Amino acid sequence: MADESARAGHSGDIDAGAALVWLARAIAGQFMDTALLDLALVPLAGIG
Repeated sequence: MADESARAGHSGDIDAGAALVWLARAIAGQFMDTALLDLALVPLAGIG
């Protein structure tokens, strides 16, 4: 149980970051090319 809770908390942080990236894409994607947006967000978010 304890390990599962720890994993849930950690994955929750990852999901929050992914949600922020998705939200930024949804908003800025209306104004920018998605590929360019991804190039800008990936280093900023520290993803992959």
